[in-house]
This record gives sequence, C-alpha cells and structure tokens, in this order.
Amino acid sequence: MERVLSNSNHITLAAKTVSGLHEAALHELVRYVTAPSNVLDLGAGTGAWAARLLACGHHVTCVDRDGDAFALDDMSFMQADLNGDFSKVVAGPFAAITAIEVIEHLENPRHFLLQCRNLLSVDGVLLITTPNIECVAGRLRFLLTGNFRMFDRDERLNDPTHISPIQSYMFEKMLNDTGLRVLSHATSNPLAEISGRLSRFVCSVVNPFLKGIKGGDNHIFILAEV
Repeated sequence: MERVLSNSNHITLAAKTVSGLHEAALHELVRYVTAPSNVLDLGAGTGAWAARLLACGHHVTCVDRDGDAFALDDMSFMQADLNGDFSKVVAGPFAAITAIEVIEHLENPRHFLLQCRNLLSVDGVLLITTPNIECVAGRLRFLLTGNFRMFDRDERLNDPTHISPIQSYMFEKMLNDTGLRVLSHATSNPLAEISGRLSRFVCSVVNPFLKGIKGGDNHIFILAEV
C-alpha cells in the first residue's frame, strides 16, 4: 500500500535534497535493516544521510564521484563514477545500499540497478528515492507546460543535472529487467505541504479524479533481489 510520510526534524549537516525526505526514507529503511549492519551510501554528497545511518549504529561506506563536499570525519569514503562499473571497485556485500536522489542524475538507470544488485548480500535491501513526477502537482505542471516537475526547461524550477525521470510503470519494467522486486513503496511530503493556498486548493480538487500512483514529492522504494 502506498504511504505518504512527513517529518520536520533536522540534523547539522546540510542535506542537498527536499525537506523531510531523509526522515521519511529512514522511517522506511529501519523496517528492513537492523543495526549494526554494513550499509553502502551511493551519492553521499555532504554525508548528511550517512550521518543518520551512523547515528543508528550502522557501519557506513560512502561513495560519490566528487569528494569535495563530503564533510564527515572518520567515515569510509571512496570516489567512483556511478555511471560506471562501480561494483568492481567497491568491496561488498552490504546488508543495505542506499541511493538518495541519485538515479535521476544517471545516464543508465538499469545499469546502476544491476551494479547495486551485484553488491547486495543475501536478503539485502536497496533503498532508492527519486522525484515523483506522477504526484498531483507534477501532473498539473505537465498538463500546463508539457514538462515533468523537477525536470523542467526552466532551471529555476529544476536541477539541470536531472536527466532520467522515473515513471513508476517503467520503473517496474526496469526492476523486471534487472532481477529486483519492490518490498515497499512510500512517498514523502504529502499534498498538504504544497506551497501556496491556490496550489493546494487546485490539487485537492483534481486529486480524487486522477488514477494511478500520486502521493508526495518523492518516491521511496525498498527493493530486494528476486
């Protein structure tokens, strides 16, 4: 069943993602992974998400293409291109692999999923988050502009490094192609957190008439090997 999660807690390190996503993702992950476990964080950024995992008691290995922004001391970190064969240079296996807002930046999401699967331990899980282009606000934006929300032509409304929008049905096909399955799915930041009274009103009016997955700003998938 689809769930929409929201939380307003914060931690010290700057998280380069939407507010509340880390809290919602952790809420999902702890249902499947107990501490201490070996966890691989892909696309670690500043280390804000890894800091949460460390605080939970996990042993965390961080990977990113660029280590300049990484701010955690005494943390295992290595540089690797997530578009490449990173499973050949990262020593696994891992009980959990996390990729917070990563897959939409990559050239070949299927290749990335295969690389992740190669590094999972038996019964390991893969946590993927990505912008939800099918939320109500996203559907309205596409209707009005022909552009996906968070993948817009207008860079004021978009991260220009977003190159691979993930649609849920096509994501299911990716998982079938890569030997993975969905254990759970949730979204973060519910409709109530859409900014602006008019936007909230319009979304609340059209929401009952829209079919398929809707939910909040970001997908949170927990995956496992078939």
